[in-house]
Amino acid sequence: MKASVPLISILVVLFFGQNSHGQIVGFYPPADTIIVGGGCTVPEIICHEFAGSMFQDSISIDPGWNTWMFNRDSLGNRIDFDNSYFLVNDSTDQFEYEIWLHPHSYPSILVLFDSTFWCDFWKFDIQLVVKEQGVTIDSLSQPFKSEYGLGIEDEENALLISQQIKLFQNYPNPFNPVTNVRFFLPKAGPVTIEVFDVAGKKMATVLNSKKPAGSYSIEFDGSNLASGIYFYRLQAGQFVDVKKMILMK
Repeated sequence: MKASVPLISILVVLFFGQNSHGQIVGFYPPADTIIVGGGCTVPEIICHEFAGSMFQDSISIDPGWNTWMFNRDSLGNRIDFDNSYFLVNDSTDQFEYEIWLHPHSYPSILVLFDSTFWCDFWKFDIQLVVKEQGVTIDSLSQPFKSEYGLGIEDEENALLISQQIKLFQNYPNPFNPVTNVRFFLPKAGPVTIEVFDVAGKKMATVLNSKKPAGSYSIEFDGSNLASGIYFYRLQAGQFVDVKKMILMK
């Protein structure tokens, strides 16, 4: 995909570093930390290959509905913007890209392009990995910080979050027919993960066992299910969380 990039984006590349491959990788807008606000909703981050000129590719990171991005200048003034993006000098159109979400205190997540991630993390980094014929040749990470309706403003609260049970969005999503369901347990206990259709009928049990504390990824095979929307529910003690997944055959 190739298209024109805003002039200000072209100017920004003048500040980017250059590696031995003659490649330039940068992030716009330049900021130590980009703040994502979501009102009373969980902020969404939508990652896709926005395109580029004949010399550049632009990997866009857009806020979802009722979500906004901003940073602050040296005087503390808020500066809002519509989206943010990585820029890569790729004049021969030879590079491939991976986007990684690195939540602080949680395992990393490989982001599927043209997908939406609900980033209910206090702090996280988004990393662009640049590959040539499958080999990583460069990467760049940009720190982000989420702000919610009630706000999370100190390290004590961030530590509290890291001690809570966490159910992640399955990946890939949509999937066909296999996907991975990831979760985090701060302490050992019984865990049940079940899949339901839109009518609430249980279609499968993905997991039903006692697990030690830690992070887990459980594979779910939907070969026996029809295409459609399903819900997977995690129950661990009194904790229950439900997320939606889409099977497309």
